[in-house]
Amino acid sequence: MCRGSVKMGRPIRISNRSCPDQGITFRASGHQLEGDILDNIYGQSGITWSGRESERDYVFQSPAVGFDFIETLGIKIVEGRTFAKERHDNYSKIILNESAVKLMGLQDPIGKTINMNGGSEIVGVVRDFHYGSLREQVHPLILRCDPNGRNVMVKIRPDRNRSD
Repeated sequence: MCRGSVKMGRPIRISNRSCPDQGITFRASGHQLEGDILDNIYGQSGITWSGRESERDYVFQSPAVGFDFIETLGIKIVEGRTFAKERHDNYSKIILNESAVKLMGLQDPIGKTINMNGGSEIVGVVRDFHYGSLREQVHPLILRCDPNGRNVMVKIRPDRNRSD
């Protein structure tokens, strides 16, 4: 049962299941999920990979997101897979967007490792999506797996109108 109220400032327990009677379909955890997913996330530089031009320094946006983040937002996986609790994914697993793959010049990126936080394995590639203003060009993005996210994202179907 998903019904209930939440008082601000009090912790709540939410299981990772759907509540179709209330139009709630998925949940995902992450660190910064209010509005622009990059709020308060600094660009990360110093990332290297095989074939990188050594004299250039690139800055990537790299939010930490939890399991089901990609499914909750309906982001399309174009190669590989999403983050999975069953595979014990952690901070060493990353997903790139198409712009990041193109910038890096990676062929067959799945399973390759980039030098980020001591070595991060690419497990998936997502189609480019707007993660900020729709007026902005989509930039290279690295999604980092965070199995211990503190925030919850809830997707509610707009066709469900419930009044108490």
